Formats: sequence, C-alpha cells, structure tokens
Amino acid sequence: MATTKEKFDTAKQYIENKQYDRARGVLEAIDHPKAAEWLTKLDRLDMPDFPSPAVTDGDYSREERTAARMKSYTDKAVFAIILYLFLFIPGMIANEIWYQEGRRMEQIAGQSLPGVGTLAFLRRWVMNILAAGFILLIFVIVLDLLS
Repeated sequence: MATTKEKFDTAKQYIENKQYDRARGVLEAIDHPKAAEWLTKLDRLDMPDFPSPAVTDGDYSREERTAARMKSYTDKAVFAIILYLFLFIPGMIANEIWYQEGRRMEQIAGQSLPGVGTLAFLRRWVMNILAAGFILLIFVIVLDLLS
C-alpha cells in the first residue's frame, strides 16, 4: 500500500503531465487536509479558459461541477433537428429549453459542453428563417396592396 507521501508524489506527477482527472482520483483517496487544498487548486487549473464572471469558484460544489462537466447535449441537438423537420414549433420550443439548460450547465461546469454549440446554431438558423419569412410576407402584402 502506498504511503501518503507517495500518493502526493503520484498526484504531483499527474498534475505536471496535465492528467487532472487521474490526479483528482489520487487526491480524493488521501485523507489529509493538504489533499483538499490541492483539489481546490486542481479545480482552478482544470478550467482556466471559460469566461464566466457570474459564477465564482465557491458558488458550486465540486460534485455539481463534475456532474455538469459530464453532460452532453449532442443527442438533444440531433433530436431537435428531427423535431424541426417534422414538428417545427415543438422543435423550436425543445431547442430553446435545451439551449438554456446547456448554457446554465456550461456556467456550472466552467467549460463548453458538447452539443450546446449545435443548439445555438439551430437557434440562430431558425430565427433567420423566421425573419426571412416575415420579410417575405410583408413584401407579398405590399405587392398585393400596390396592384
């Protein structure tokens, strides 16, 4: 069985190699106050690139952040595409709900999540189609009134 010092050394090597999940696993198994300190620092290292001023490090527990990081919205994006093809309005509603949920989970996770970008693209695409349809409708009404 490895000693506490050996476990810390192993975790340090994982951190130096940017294998944060492995380091987290080792540190979580250590019953020592220093391990909790290292886990807090590791959480900061593991999510540096996502700008989220509304969410600070202390707003969510490590378990909530970990659960949020494991979420994927790819299947929901595919289902939204299918809904758009066959049931447009329910597709719009589902896409908006999943997109908002995905953005909230990204804030909790502190990183982008798979599928949320696709939901955002679908949302913009549909808004552009609706705007074009509205402009076309106005154009047809004006032409009808002028003739």
